[in-house]
Amino acid sequence: MSPADPDDGHDADALAALARVYGLSGADLDVLAGLAAIHDAALSMLAEAIDAAAVAGDVDPQRVADEASKISVALHDRLVAELPDLARLGDPDVATAVTTYCLGGSQDIGAVLGFQVLVDTLAPLVPHQTRPAVAWMRGRGADRAGFGLDAEQAYEKALSMDPSFAPALESVASCAIDRGDLSRAQMLLERAGVDPDDGVVRLLREYASPEVVPLRRNDPCWCGSGRRLKQCHRGDAPLPLTRRATLLYHKASAFLQDGPWRAELIELAQERTRYGNAGSLWEALADPLLMSAMLFEGSVIEDYLDTRGPLLPEDELALLERWVDIDRGLYEVEEVRRGEGLGVRNVLDGERVFVHEVLGSQDAWEGMLFVTLVLPVGGDRCGFFGGIEPVSPAQRDQVIALLDDLPEPLELVSVLTDRFAPMRFTTTTGDPMEPCTTVIRVGGRRRIDAVLDRCFSANGDGSWTASVTGGPISPGDTIGGTLTLDGRQITISTMSRERMDLLLGVLSDSGLPYDIESEEVLDIAQALAEYGQQELAPVAGRSADPGLDEDPEIAEFLRQHILRYEQEWLDMEIPALGGMTPRQAAVDPIMRRDLIALINSFGPATPNTMNPQRLREALDL
Repeated sequence: MSPADPDDGHDADALAALARVYGLSGADLDVLAGLAAIHDAALSMLAEAIDAAAVAGDVDPQRVADEASKISVALHDRLVAELPDLARLGDPDVATAVTTYCLGGSQDIGAVLGFQVLVDTLAPLVPHQTRPAVAWMRGRGADRAGFGLDAEQAYEKALSMDPSFAPALESVASCAIDRGDLSRAQMLLERAGVDPDDGVVRLLREYASPEVVPLRRNDPCWCGSGRRLKQCHRGDAPLPLTRRATLLYHKASAFLQDGPWRAELIELAQERTRYGNAGSLWEALADPLLMSAMLFEGSVIEDYLDTRGPLLPEDELALLERWVDIDRGLYEVEEVRRGEGLGVRNVLDGERVFVHEVLGSQDAWEGMLFVTLVLPVGGDRCGFFGGIEPVSPAQRDQVIALLDDLPEPLELVSVLTDRFAPMRFTTTTGDPMEPCTTVIRVGGRRRIDAVLDRCFSANGDGSWTASVTGGPISPGDTIGGTLTLDGRQITISTMSRERMDLLLGVLSDSGLPYDIESEEVLDIAQALAEYGQQELAPVAGRSADPGLDEDPEIAEFLRQHILRYEQEWLDMEIPALGGMTPRQAAVDPIMRRDLIALINSFGPATPNTMNPQRLREALDL
């Protein structure tokens, strides 16, 4: 059977994709396919052995190790028979492709064990020039199994065998970054030929000019290794922990990106782009919420601590141990110091903290709500991590319930992505807002104005107003529509089709005969789309497209709608105010503060949004 025979059971599509990525063809592809098939066979044998042990009630590490030894013997014979050209495994691209296939996106320890068995079986069979690749592969297996020190040792061994082996250069550089040896990491990545625009290289450049903390040659090294400075990081100036905290977060993020969580990240990116708000899928992968959701809600930060914790400087390790116990919070801004930071309160537990955040303090306002991680960064300082997700007052209770339940990453991203949902204009009764104008001509001999006086509220200027129930309007009622009489012609205006049907029904029930002369319904979504505004701006807090002002009908409609909505809003029961109306909250000593924060969250007034200052004046705030 050919090593590349698809009947071996390995994933032919995955192999083809790897071959394209790493530029493999011919004999190199045969080595990849053959080792993939043997690895899959090892997994199958391991699974059978573990299942049999479980049935016998004898699953222990020694039993598994014994079974792995038996499987290694079987693999040895197959390797000798089927893959005589193992020297090709010494090619960095072939070794990387084999490792990627075998470890891939699997988080199953069985898959890792199968890979380790394969590598142990290969080691005595490969020619001398291939041994650096096998040593590096052993390191990758140890890394995935959670043994960071063993992985580092294997990577260093591979590099000592071949100082030019690119995968080993990059892996040793990764360990050097964890240890805080940034200058060595830069040198290794440069030798590996990594693009200067690569994210890791840019990160190292960013931290290349640290604030110097004076140390003498014989002082203990700042990295916490226990060695003297002259024996360890001589020539490297240490960064203060408050700055290295951000670097530590990047280290954990790099561990995540290099691990078996790619499929989960892509799933989160797909959810993040649900409303077309985050550009392409690949752009969404750079969203800080996704990375932090996997690190914290997905517990990858704990895997990083277990695997690479032994490599970290002591102070960074202590900081990371504090991070793993911290949950995401919903924070309310209580104090803004422009150019300095924010005083925030965690709505979930009431804890208050001041966060030094120069950029964030420029655009924040008191009462602003957002979801983020507040992590200690050394000393008594904290920082925002994982992005800042604004939360509207209306979404507050939902987000509190979400965070209280300690959500999974996908659930968190899904709820926090809902803020990008296109806004819908609706009436106060929940009907789709579709401004309607219907002109009718009334027949018969009855006095039209007398009928209108009986059914609706006269305004004294030849027009009548109806409530949302279709009858006369009373104080506190919401307007359902207006009727204007001109001879025997009545023009009816409403904000929805439902209200128009209601008013026409009232006229029919009154016994007033009429014929419809014209009907017009303004499709707001279509009208706005013509100006490139695909999602509608809410009346509270987001500006509509300035181009709308170019259409007088739409601009006037929005202006009238906003003025009317502002008046109605004052007497609405608002969920963010605990069901109180703004008028009620304004005179309540407890809710008044929440009302002020709610109006502040609307942001600055624009021609197409509710005017916070008008609301404050109406409520005497």
